[in-house]
Amino acid sequence: MKSILNHISLPAKLLLLGVFGLLLFAVPTWMCIQEGNAGVNTKILELKGVPVEKDVIELLDLMQRHRTETAFAIASKAPASAPRIALRDRVNLKTEAIGAYLRTTTIDAIIIQRFILFTALWNQLQSDVDEKNLTLSSNIKRHNDLIRAFHEINTHILDYHSLSLDSDLRSYQLIMTMLTRLPALTETIAQMQVAGVSMLLEKDVISAGDSLHMEVLINNGKLALENFNAELLKTWQYDNDLRLKYNPESDFALKKINQALAMTEDGFLKHGKRPLPEDYAAAFTHAIDDYSIFADEGCDELMILLSEQIKQYRLNQLQLLAWLIVIAIIVIIMAICVSHSITDPVSEAAKVASEVASGDLTSDLVPTGTNEMADLIHSLMKMRQRLSSMVADIKYNAATIATSSEEIAKGNNDLSSRTEEQAASVAETAASMKQLSSSILQNAENTRHAAVMASSATESALMGGEAMESVLNLMQRISTSAGQIEEITSVIDNIAYQTNILALNASVEAARAGEHGRGFAVVAEEVRALAQRSAKAAKDIKLLTGHSVEIARQGILQAHDSGDKVKQSVEAIAQTARLVNEISASSEQQTSGVTQVNISVSQMDRSIQQNAVMVEKSASSADDLAARAIQLRDMVAVFRTTAAAD
Repeated sequence: MKSILNHISLPAKLLLLGVFGLLLFAVPTWMCIQEGNAGVNTKILELKGVPVEKDVIELLDLMQRHRTETAFAIASKAPASAPRIALRDRVNLKTEAIGAYLRTTTIDAIIIQRFILFTALWNQLQSDVDEKNLTLSSNIKRHNDLIRAFHEINTHILDYHSLSLDSDLRSYQLIMTMLTRLPALTETIAQMQVAGVSMLLEKDVISAGDSLHMEVLINNGKLALENFNAELLKTWQYDNDLRLKYNPESDFALKKINQALAMTEDGFLKHGKRPLPEDYAAAFTHAIDDYSIFADEGCDELMILLSEQIKQYRLNQLQLLAWLIVIAIIVIIMAICVSHSITDPVSEAAKVASEVASGDLTSDLVPTGTNEMADLIHSLMKMRQRLSSMVADIKYNAATIATSSEEIAKGNNDLSSRTEEQAASVAETAASMKQLSSSILQNAENTRHAAVMASSATESALMGGEAMESVLNLMQRISTSAGQIEEITSVIDNIAYQTNILALNASVEAARAGEHGRGFAVVAEEVRALAQRSAKAAKDIKLLTGHSVEIARQGILQAHDSGDKVKQSVEAIAQTARLVNEISASSEQQTSGVTQVNISVSQMDRSIQQNAVMVEKSASSADDLAARAIQLRDMVAVFRTTAAAD
């Protein structure tokens, strides 16, 4: 493929790309149109199925009403009652119409056979009713089976008309509401109706089993009603116009359904007022009729919506086709213009490149526009201009490089010598820093010794303070003992005083006794003298004790003063110890800092030594560069340029 493309010219390549682009454009366009036609055909098929579904809904409604009227006919033993016969005839007409339609379609033959079977079962049911072979319970069962079978047939009809597979949310939601949920709701309510009517017609008293059966039907009805309302709310969300138009009608039908459910709960579960069968049936019939009318109107709205969708699909197809045709014309015109805008500048650029290759640097080409081709031509012209001056610039720069290389080599030699001198200075600085580090280490050691001695002095001062406290306690005890002696002396003084008084009294008594008391008087006198001497001695002891107490008090005061001074000394010594410790810590930090500085200076010394080696290598490289620059200048001298370039 590559060899083939290498022999095809650029215009032919562009034409080939255009053909491929047209194919890529045409195939998706055709597929898009086919897909649009398929969508339109599907919508048309859905639209044809809506009238059939209206007949189906009406047939289901008629069969539900026929089931209830048959219950009345069985209870009254009048199978030929006019209401039932009228409903039977209408069911027959609708059945024939739906059967005729199915025979005209291409629906599966099995579905048609099921419909034929359904018709046969219906006819058999009518025969049994006419012959009075049905009971109320068998009537319900036979009708339920028929309606269930017809619901299954209707499911296939919905599938045949693609109504159950609609791709548009608005129409799909409306189909689900009107053609699926609503028939299910009316059937559930109708089953509750016929069950209640049958019980009211057949039994005078509602049993517990009947109440339980009705409770199940009521719950089923409420569930079906909830499902329908939920689906209806979704429909309103997708189509607000329908909500505004039919919401009151829906609320009215819902109100009637709730009234019928309330009547059922009151009559069958709460055992309240027993309704009449006719009233009970009428309440449900009115509610179901309202929903049937609502379904019929909903089908009409569905037909309108499907018709609008078909028109919109066709309009979208036409608009898309028109836009595609316009775009195709524009693309063809632009392709022709682009082809010329590429091939013409490429031819001119090839011509200039050929001239440059032959050595002609004087050719000139003016670029037009600002696109890539203009950039190519502009770059080509810049290349030519720079080539014409490049050789001259190389000559000049080679000479300049040679001169500069010589100067760099000379400068590197000077730098090498200065670097060696700087390395020597740094080495001397490193030696000085080592000496300074040793001195600071010695100072730190002395400071640590001083801190230890200060700590010892602090401990001694604390011990002296404790000794002063002990002396002060002893002085206090001496003072206390002196006080006790003074008290004892006072006691002795009192005893001497009393003894003196007793001796005086004894002398008086001896004088009164005369000669008989003379010896007693002598003794009393001696006792008195002894008492006086005791009193005098007690006074002397008291004076000495008071003097001792005064001296002890002064000693205590001096001891207190000495203790305070010792405490002050202890605090001062402790403060001195703290200062010495702080000085020691600072000295250690300085030692660490000086050690770090010493390490840094050593590293600087090594770095400068390495720099010196590198500078020597750089000087050698500069010499080599100068030699090569001179060689380059000699080599470039062989090129020749134009006069303007020179």
